[in-house]
Amino acid sequence: MMIKTIPMSKLLILIVIGFTFSCKSHNQEVQKDNRKIDSLITVINELNNKVTKMDSALQSKNTFVSKVEVLKDSTSQITNKSITKIKKPKPVIKPKVELKPLNDTVLYFFDDGRISVKVLPFVDGRQSIFIFKPNGDIAFETENVQLSYHLSNDLKIRDDGSLELIKSSMNPGASLYWYESVIGFDIDNEPLYKQTSRHPYESVNDAMGEKYLWNKLERKWVKQEIIIETNMPK
Repeated sequence: MMIKTIPMSKLLILIVIGFTFSCKSHNQEVQKDNRKIDSLITVINELNNKVTKMDSALQSKNTFVSKVEVLKDSTSQITNKSITKIKKPKPVIKPKVELKPLNDTVLYFFDDGRISVKVLPFVDGRQSIFIFKPNGDIAFETENVQLSYHLSNDLKIRDDGSLELIKSSMNPGASLYWYESVIGFDIDNEPLYKQTSRHPYESVNDAMGEKYLWNKLERKWVKQEIIIETNMPK
């Protein structure tokens, strides 16, 4: 059997053609793979864009829901406020007179809450009474007495808490007479006048009594002279 030998040059040409064909087919496969990869990358990018849009839409939806919930809460609060009546605390009005037990102090107050009159408890048969000005200074003082003689004072207080009058009655004890007096005060608790009388009356002078005016500077009573006019005989 005869075997043909192929020349070396032709063999080289065949090898080169085969290698070229093999490379070309490999390049084509690589290009196909690249196109597939590019397609996959495009699909992945599109999916990422969709996911991003979905996240944005979900976040905006949650924000809207939270705003709606806040709005609902606010609306419910407004509704509750409109339905529920708010009770305003009642102002504390200090009483113009503070009554305490007999063995304790009794206080009267001006409208602004400052002390107008203070009546202390009895001590050894005496009960001190202090009358104050609005600035806190003592304007006048007197006392009730229950000893061998008796002195009692009735206080008349104005609506604004200031002292208007003190009506006093004094019984000297073993005496046929008793004495009464009326002291008038202005709205600042300053004494103005005093009128005294003796009972029972024995004369016109007893009936007319005695009148005094208060001297603020010297803080004492000044007696007023009473002149009785009579018709001279013709």
